[in-house]
Amino acid sequence: MKRQYTEKIVKLEQTGAIKLLLFLNERGECKTWDITKNGVSQPTFYRVMPVLKELGLVEEVVDPPRRIFRLTEKGRRVLEKLMEVEEILSS
Repeated sequence: MKRQYTEKIVKLEQTGAIKLLLFLNERGECKTWDITKNGVSQPTFYRVMPVLKELGLVEEVVDPPRRIFRLTEKGRRVLEKLMEVEEILSS
């Protein structure tokens, strides 16, 4: 079980997902365009979003022609823990 957690944490670190989680937390619901024009590059977005959805941290709401992304409750909890780590590292 421990190995599984490690692999999931590495997925977050390797893909730059934390930056996207922070952006969604700050902005709330966002369309693809909002994300790629204001905080995260298109290549990063298209590489990271599938990982975040697979981990259950972000959900996608399709409202044609728009695709809207937002943090799930699980995503908010993970981000809270990451912020706790930030506080520990900053002290």
